[in-house]
Amino acid sequence: MFWASVIAHFIVDLFSSIFKPLGPYFISKYQIEPKTFATTLFGISILTSIMQPFFGIIADKVKKRNIYLTIVLSVIILSSTMISIAGTFLIVVILILITQLSNSAFHPMGASMAGHYGKGYHLAFFSFAGMLGFATGPVIITWYAQTFNLSYMYVIGIALSFMMIVTIPKMKLLEPEEKPQVVSSAKIFLKLLPLFLFVSFRTFFMNLSEVYAPLYTREMGKSLIFGGLLLTSSRYFGMFMSLLGVFLRDKIGNNAVNMISVGGMTVFSFLFIFAKNDISIMVMFILMMGFSYLSMSSNVVEAQRIAPGNKGFASSIVMGTAWAFGSLMNYVYSSLFGNMIIFMMKSAWIIALSTSIFVLLSIRKIQRV
Repeated sequence: MFWASVIAHFIVDLFSSIFKPLGPYFISKYQIEPKTFATTLFGISILTSIMQPFFGIIADKVKKRNIYLTIVLSVIILSSTMISIAGTFLIVVILILITQLSNSAFHPMGASMAGHYGKGYHLAFFSFAGMLGFATGPVIITWYAQTFNLSYMYVIGIALSFMMIVTIPKMKLLEPEEKPQVVSSAKIFLKLLPLFLFVSFRTFFMNLSEVYAPLYTREMGKSLIFGGLLLTSSRYFGMFMSLLGVFLRDKIGNNAVNMISVGGMTVFSFLFIFAKNDISIMVMFILMMGFSYLSMSSNVVEAQRIAPGNKGFASSIVMGTAWAFGSLMNYVYSSLFGNMIIFMMKSAWIIALSTSIFVLLSIRKIQRV
């Protein structure tokens, strides 16, 4: 069942990652404004991030896990591939919402299955598989969209879903573990508040960059595939930067990792403004996003260190809740300036600089205490 959770994580994040790079495609096909596309994604992100802890509660109570896994995987594959025959953008929105809600429903169950055996490398494999799928999706979907205009994508979805329905229910069942009741408190949240705010601002930066980068490069006359390759390359690099961040945290501390992270975000997002040719755009974007990923896993580890008796609550604060708050900032920002593609992308460095100042002030305050 462990390898089932690993493969499932790859599939789930692969199909859930296809929407951002298709921004130029949706805008052209449905004649919508960039602001409409951006605020739609950010609004859905807010909802799904908030819902993840609730899905975690449900996942802990599910006994027939292979049936749960079959349903979630089939829904994700079907809903994401059905965008190829969506007649209106409203239908696309509904399909994206179903896909991302199902994605949130999978992760608590998948992580629980991967961690069932109690070995750190099991969770490492599980996380790596998800990041690999998340990174691979954009370049595949933009190639398919530009080459085949998404034709017959739903046929692939139906075939894969049928394969899930046939194979997963036959796998060995793992019973849910008995877990002690943990009471979450406001006191713990206050301890985690600096991390929560940092992750929220970093999410603001990363969401804006990933949604608007394909639109920005399309505005510059680049191909749809180039936008997909931009996201895929930065995510592949981000996988290893995230692992590096955990290693560096043990060596130099979490505050230092966060400072290096925001420093790199600020410098390279500023240099990205002046990038004109394909190579310089690619390199600057990979680096600015790579430094964003540097602090991703390390802050989850740090949150669990701060609240060792409430690890699940701590993780949900610096992941689901902080991501939701960051997406809320994206939603408001895009509602105001979302149609100004060039401005939105070039303003990313200001967000990074603001985050750098916040981290620096937080560290100085902690040192004084």
